[in-house]
Amino acid sequence: MLELVARPDLERTLAEITWPHDPRVGLFGPGSAAWRVFRERALVTYAPRAVMLQYAHPAFAEASASYGASGAAPGERFERAVRTLLRMIFSDRKTVLVSARRLHLLHDRPSGSLAEGSERMPAGSPYHGNDRASLAWILVTLLDASVRAFERFVAPIDPALERALFRDVETFASLFGLRREDVPTSRRALDRFVDDHVAHALVVGTEARAMWQFLRTAPRRRQLLPRAALSAWASYTLPRELRAALGEELSPRRERALDSASKMLSVRALPDRVRFVDAYVSAASAARAGT
Repeated sequence: MLELVARPDLERTLAEITWPHDPRVGLFGPGSAAWRVFRERALVTYAPRAVMLQYAHPAFAEASASYGASGAAPGERFERAVRTLLRMIFSDRKTVLVSARRLHLLHDRPSGSLAEGSERMPAGSPYHGNDRASLAWILVTLLDASVRAFERFVAPIDPALERALFRDVETFASLFGLRREDVPTSRRALDRFVDDHVAHALVVGTEARAMWQFLRTAPRRRQLLPRAALSAWASYTLPRELRAALGEELSPRRERALDSASKMLSVRALPDRVRFVDAYVSAASAARAGT
């Protein structure tokens, strides 16, 4: 049964947000857990995981197919989505609100019935871009991938940072009209949420396979590693069930090698202009200028 986030629902959650006093710092501001975690470029290393978890969700895949009819390439749609989310984290209050309303309008377009389904969402089930559960899944996949990348390449997430981060996630969910109970409130709850969906709600269908092929073969602007190594890493980030469904099993030896090599890497010694995303650098500069 679908539960749609209607425009009045969105406006109600937006009105309930407690904003920082300075509108230039947007929703969170300097010192927040959201800024500390989502400023890292290293989060992109787990993008294949987030993308494939999304495309294995039948409703997301169906909505993506409808967007595909407009002629936008998968990579373009994903990069546009990432830019929008970064604006909603790091931009000023006006930009955040405009982005939230625009995103709601965009999600209000795709709807219909599923051509391909899963155990929890059989073929023929209705779907809608502003379904509460589907919106929550998008946020969860991005959070799951970000937490994993941060812990691997930046630093462990200690209990204090975890509590602060998940409080920020609850606030961020308000920009989608979501409630506190719609999203996980701890790392343990996040892992359970993802594992449950992998086991019962996801399926590797036509759209997911097409996206996986795109991820493995699309040219990259800055390809620092051989394509085979990048493809192996993309496989490594996936849940084992998705790897198996895609026919991308890694040998235990290859998996251990990828695990060991990645654990030796850290971004903490990089200069800020290389380490952090542009949206954060601009926001931090604006915040300093206002003090």
